[in-house]
Amino acid sequence: MIVVITLGNRLKDDGTMSKAMLYRLKLTEQVIKAVAPNKVILSGGVANDKTDVAESTAMRNWLIAQGVDAEILIEENKSMTTKENALFSVPIALSAIPTAIILITDPKHMHRAYLNPKKLFAKQLKEYDIPLYTVCKQKQISAVRRELL
Repeated sequence: MIVVITLGNRLKDDGTMSKAMLYRLKLTEQVIKAVAPNKVILSGGVANDKTDVAESTAMRNWLIAQGVDAEILIEENKSMTTKENALFSVPIALSAIPTAIILITDPKHMHRAYLNPKKLFAKQLKEYDIPLYTVCKQKQISAVRRELL
């Protein structure tokens, strides 16, 4: 059971997606094609009070418009920070009894020192023997695919 977790990014005031969110979604679409995950958790709540749309909902709608099967998509729509992404998404992932988790974000987000996504998710998973892979660049997809398939 492979579970993907895609991190959202604050929506613009008009409810449209940022370049960072679109980048993450395009990576997600490529990962779905490459490894056929069983579930994809879309993580992000309503971080912009000028719109009432959760990041997870915007991501779900975009992926469905690209032809992704809605049945594999799960919304985590409460998180407002990267720390909360990990706190709220990991239990959802664990309920699927995963053999591996793939975390998707963008390079700028992945490489920051403070509130680093990989470290936050690894901390939530420390008691479990579940491999955590990270994808923030297209070239990482084939390496993750080789590991998993």
